[in-house]
This record gives sequence, C-alpha cells and structure tokens, in this order.
Amino acid sequence: MRANRHGAGGCPWLVLALVRDAAGLGLSTFAVGIVLYVLAPDGQPLIRHVVATGAALLIWCYCDGLVGRLSWGLAAVEALLRLRLALVWVELLLDALRPNTE
Repeated sequence: MRANRHGAGGCPWLVLALVRDAAGLGLSTFAVGIVLYVLAPDGQPLIRHVVATGAALLIWCYCDGLVGRLSWGLAAVEALLRLRLALVWVELLLDALRPNTE
C-alpha cells in the first residue's frame, strides 16, 4: 500500500475547491465593499445601506451560500460574516483612496 501525498483519503481536488471558494468569498465581499464604498458619503456607509446589504446577503446565502444553503440559521451566520468582510474592504478602501485631511 502506497502513502498518499495528500494525507489519508485526501484529494488535490479538495484543495482546489477550497481555494476556489476562498477566492469567490474574497471577490464577492470585495464587490459588496466597493458598492458600500461608492455609496458612503462622508467616509461612513449609511446604516440603511448596511442593513439593506445584510438583508440581500441573507437571501443570497440562503439560496446559494457556501454553508447557509437552505438553512436560515446558517445563512444568517454566513451573511453576517460576509457583511463583516465587506465592511473591512470598505475600511481598507477608505484608508487607501480618500485623502488624509489631518
């Protein structure tokens, strides 16, 4: 019996799927972050935009999320995590693209 270089029962396809999902998560939250950044009037996204984005993410995660598919509880957790990542992207964009007035 030969040892598998990907561990017991491991498969290189699983690693590729994980990388694909991580890239998809990063790109999708970056896209949401860009929209929130564009809509942000004085360096802060409006609360109504954040709430609307969270509701849209909840529905998307319920229909086609990574872990929340067809489960409202898991979709809510995934949507909150995606929203938090999108808000981190907004902070990074604000720091990088807005001039410092100090």
